[in-house]
Amino acid sequence: MKPSVFPPSHIANKGLSLVRTQKVDAAALAEFCNALSAMQEGRQWCGGFQFSCSILRNIRDEDGCLICVFDDPTKAENGVPANDAHAIAVSHDGAMSDEDAMEVRATIIENAEQILLAK
Repeated sequence: MKPSVFPPSHIANKGLSLVRTQKVDAAALAEFCNALSAMQEGRQWCGGFQFSCSILRNIRDEDGCLICVFDDPTKAENGVPANDAHAIAVSHDGAMSDEDAMEVRATIIENAEQILLAK
C-alpha cells in the first residue's frame, strides 16, 4: 500500500470514513465500497485495512485524545446504498496538523490486523 492511501489532508480536515465490519456482512461492504469508488472516474475499490478503533482513541497529544471515533450512519444517496455501519474518525478539536495526521495514518497502517481485499 502506498503511504498516500490516507492523505494527511483528508485525516486532518475531512476525517476518516470508517465501516464497523462487525455490523455489516462482506457482500454489503463490497456493494457500499464499489458504489463509493464508482462515483469518481478511474477509481476502483481494491480493499481496506481492518483495525480496532481503540488504536485511534489511544493516540494522544498534549491536550489529550487526538482523534475521536463515533457512529455516523449514512442514508442512501447518489447510487450509494445506506450504511448503518458507517463511522467517522475526526480531530478532537476540529483542527489537526499534518504531522498529527501522518501519525494517525502510520498508526493505522502499523496496527492493521489484516488488509481486506476486494474479490
